[in-house]
Amino acid sequence: MRTVLIDSVVGMITYPVGRTDLNIVVTLILRTCCCGLSGCSVSIVSAAAPLSSELIEAFKKRVPQAVITQAYGLTETSPLITAFTTAEAAGHDGHIGPLLPSWEARLVDLDGNDVPVGERGELWVRVAVVMTGYHKNPEATANAMHNEWFKTGDVVVVHPDGFLQVVDRVKELIKFKGFQVPPAELEALLITHPKITDVAVLGLYDKNQATELPAAFVTTDEKINGPADAAAFDKEIQAWVAGRVAKHKRLAGGVHIVDSVPKTPSGKILRRFLREKGQADYDAKLAASGVQAKL
Repeated sequence: MRTVLIDSVVGMITYPVGRTDLNIVVTLILRTCCCGLSGCSVSIVSAAAPLSSELIEAFKKRVPQAVITQAYGLTETSPLITAFTTAEAAGHDGHIGPLLPSWEARLVDLDGNDVPVGERGELWVRVAVVMTGYHKNPEATANAMHNEWFKTGDVVVVHPDGFLQVVDRVKELIKFKGFQVPPAELEALLITHPKITDVAVLGLYDKNQATELPAAFVTTDEKINGPADAAAFDKEIQAWVAGRVAKHKRLAGGVHIVDSVPKTPSGKILRRFLREKGQADYDAKLAASGVQAKL
């Protein structure tokens, strides 16, 4: 038996005879390669944030024998809603699995109407173990519940085989000139860049253009000495992203280097802390320049 330590996080416990099982958050997936996993059987269950097929592919280039699955749930749902086995992993990269027994689910649009298979909608779930409400907070309870249905706040797609895929959070979608930009999609791309060690994407509001602009807040091991280096890094990452995404998903709000990406103990990004500081800095920069941000 051995314990694998990854950035002070204990993934799980390793079994004898070269087998390693890990429960891990998304941003640590690529860092596990430094832990001597290449010579053993590896099974990873990821949670806390959407895990893209691109990130799985990047990991498997380093550890080809790895099998990666996702589990999904919330504290309010006690907690798991979906999960799947390693035997079901083939062909389901980036999926969170089918519903667990007894669960019922709906995918609804912004008006509360059910959407067809293959289209995006907010995931609503129903089962006996869903919470009855938030303690002493009837307003939050009313916003989260619709009759017996709990609104997860996650944007999900259901595929014909019954497997679900998380696209983003309803409240985190960036509204750019009439387009919806999912932060998780850009985060999944950016984390595969060799110079980026962690990332959060959110919208910064541009008053001159009356729209949100996708912006990335990243950590890096690169030596950044002053504004000139930061500007060069920003330009490099923006160009790299621009060559891989649609125009409305480009990082028009810039690439901002931070010391760390704030998160909850379970690994969820605390975007509000980044947004407050990032928006203030962006407004100040825009005011000082006296011109509109360039798209």
